[in-house]
Amino acid sequence: MTDLPPFDDADLFDEAGYLRLYPGIAQFVMQRRIANAWAHYTSHGREEGRRANDVDPDFYLAAYSEIERDLGHPPTEADAAPHYVTLGRARGYLPNARAARMANGAALASPFGGLWTDQANALDLIQARLELGRLRRRDAAMLRRFALEGIVQLNRPNDEERIRDAAMTVSQAFTGMFPDLLFAVGASVEASLTEPLPWRPELTEQNTAVLDPHMVSRKIRGLLLDPAVTDFLSLLFDAPPKLTASRGFPRQAAAPERDVAWLAHSLPLQCVAVTFDLEDSDEGLACVWPGSHRLPDLPWCGQHVTLAEAKRSGAMGVGQEMTRRQERVRALVQDQEPRRLNAFSGTRMIRHVNLIHSVDAPSASQQRRTLTAWYCPSYVTPCYTETKAARVHRHDGHAFCSGAYPDLDPLD
Repeated sequence: MTDLPPFDDADLFDEAGYLRLYPGIAQFVMQRRIANAWAHYTSHGREEGRRANDVDPDFYLAAYSEIERDLGHPPTEADAAPHYVTLGRARGYLPNARAARMANGAALASPFGGLWTDQANALDLIQARLELGRLRRRDAAMLRRFALEGIVQLNRPNDEERIRDAAMTVSQAFTGMFPDLLFAVGASVEASLTEPLPWRPELTEQNTAVLDPHMVSRKIRGLLLDPAVTDFLSLLFDAPPKLTASRGFPRQAAAPERDVAWLAHSLPLQCVAVTFDLEDSDEGLACVWPGSHRLPDLPWCGQHVTLAEAKRSGAMGVGQEMTRRQERVRALVQDQEPRRLNAFSGTRMIRHVNLIHSVDAPSASQQRRTLTAWYCPSYVTPCYTETKAARVHRHDGHAFCSGAYPDLDPLD
């Protein structure tokens, strides 16, 4: 636990413990008068001085001798709650002598699944793989960061010439140089509701993305499938990664949202996004809410974690969901300050598809060229293959495909 970030009360919140402490609130949740325990704590409980968990330090420290090994020093009372929420809960430890033991403390938090780093005991799994020699210390530290915060920056060197070539290709795409390319206008969720557009000059003045530029540029494929990226994704997936979509932006802007809300895969939370900054910029910075990938899901119409699945199943009320979507997303992070990510040419940020993130709009005279790509394990498939005969191609041994151009042979 020595390299974990500082804790605040949000990190120490335990839903089961909160409901044990306050059975009246548990009744409200069962009656659907409030959404969940976290919603009550953030709106009322914190101000009322309610406890975020029901850890009894005297019991906890006496019962579990492993705590000293985890901490690297003799534990104090102040260590009990952080240890329980971070490690002990996932091991099936009890917070106090009267608490009921969870059936599976290591289970995934979301019914929609997730990566192995989403398991409640991910930190123990990372440490075990490190001790067994299956991970290097640098990779273990990055995996811990990803498990806790849902975002991590790749620090391995990048090819500056490849970055320049990719930036030029994105710029050329917005001149009409590639007649096969299609474009989407608007933020990701809204753009997923409309048909892609062919090139026209006025697209450069809007919040527009070029779809799957990896299909028309070998240089972009080389950047997106660079070993620095695919090696780490292989650790996250425990499988070879597959590139399933990409978008190029000259000046992106987006309200807070999760990628999983609009990007559908057969296992919806077994997917990650990687953003590649193609130039230095002080404008149009990306914002993220670290740890928000572990906050509750926001299912469309109460059933589907992705909009595409809600539409495919004919769920009622999608329109109403769209009108209050931003309100629901912002409510999850209302008490948390976002982290602004500095933009430097060559920066690569890997984010969880359930992480809440946004992008500030740059001024009209400025641009901030970026690429974002989405990947899944080799055995998972993007849901567009269920309606389009999308072919899987190879680049330096890595798989990639496209839902925008299912019949297009990859161009150089």
